[in-house]
Amino acid sequence: MAEHRCLRVCIDARVPDGPASGVRSVVVGLAKALSELGDGTEEYLFLAFKDSHEWLCPLMKGRSRILPTRNRKNPAWKRIARGMPGVVKTWQSVCRQKMLTIERSMPVSDGAVEAAAVDVVHFAQTSGFQTTLPSIYQIHDLQHLHYPDFFAPWEFADREFRYRANCTQSSLIAVMTEFGKEDLIRNYGLPEEKVKVVPWAPVLTEYQRSPTSADLEATRKKFRIQTDFAFYPAQTWRHKNHSALFEALAILRDRYDTVVRLVCSGHKNEYYPSLQRMIGELGLSNTVNFVGYVSPVERDCLYRLARCMVYPSKFEGWGLPISEAFTLGLPVLCSNIRPLREQVQDAAITFDPDNAEELAHALYRVWTDENLRRNLRNAGTERAGLFSWDRTARLFRAHYRVLGRRPLTEEDRMLLAQAPLV
Repeated sequence: MAEHRCLRVCIDARVPDGPASGVRSVVVGLAKALSELGDGTEEYLFLAFKDSHEWLCPLMKGRSRILPTRNRKNPAWKRIARGMPGVVKTWQSVCRQKMLTIERSMPVSDGAVEAAAVDVVHFAQTSGFQTTLPSIYQIHDLQHLHYPDFFAPWEFADREFRYRANCTQSSLIAVMTEFGKEDLIRNYGLPEEKVKVVPWAPVLTEYQRSPTSADLEATRKKFRIQTDFAFYPAQTWRHKNHSALFEALAILRDRYDTVVRLVCSGHKNEYYPSLQRMIGELGLSNTVNFVGYVSPVERDCLYRLARCMVYPSKFEGWGLPISEAFTLGLPVLCSNIRPLREQVQDAAITFDPDNAEELAHALYRVWTDENLRRNLRNAGTERAGLFSWDRTARLFRAHYRVLGRRPLTEEDRMLLAQAPLV
């Protein structure tokens, strides 16, 4: 009978090859941790595109394997919509009330999970597909409801449809913080018992070696880093709030007589030209260095070379770079939005992301006070020790067992009963 055979879990890992994203980092951390659990009989199948799963192969150990599925193509409407100019508020209003009629149904399973006799599906990203199997839906944030002007009409409508449809279908919804849980319940009217908090952990070394002194020197040379700098790893999305950071740098220069050099990594998207113009207008061309996408080793080198990390984001589900900085002992200052406050507790200096002067003052304190940086390094390291992908994987496994109607261990019951660490 089904209840006596091993539990078979499918994790949705349909992430294309290429530059690593936040979703891919989460899948990497989860895949590595699940493959290393030696005290269970579960099988883990990672649903991946047939031509885009090389990044997953090194992680397939133990009872884990790849489950190939057909390759994904963006719908024609989405390719066309990406060329729409600007955001029109009246359209946003229409989207919120009626939604666009571009896509009215969730994608249908191609049958791969059903043919593999999967018991539970874990949608680790926000796409999802129709299935009658018990499922966990991983929702990262509801940023579009808090900052609708940051989204084109088609993006707003697409998010609303996908999120609501997947939340309705899923047996359980996983979020990273208590704020995320409350936000989801409040906006989507979900029952509290359906939403569970499962914190993430840092993903620093996916499967590559740690940086050597030669790597550090090569990174300095490649990105022309000649002095101390503050580090901000983030794509150039509007909510990442690079603009407030630039204003703060100008304030530090003009009012504090302090020049803080900034290195920004991450994909340069369509908002980048606006940031470039702002850099020129503020006279920061020799102060701000956008290095674009960097390799995992280069990323780790930048964490180690920086004097501090600054994270002025206006909205987050979970700040993965903050966890990474904590793990490597890099002092952190970040915006005081509630999800990040839950994540950092007292291990970082926080500031109002809409107040460039407050940001400048916080950065000045961290930049000029070695004792403060030492205290932040110690606090961050201690805070990072509370989070691990092993614990996250064990907590997810407990949820898999509940949904798959398998017996729970004493550890499962303890993990499910514990209050979140955030």
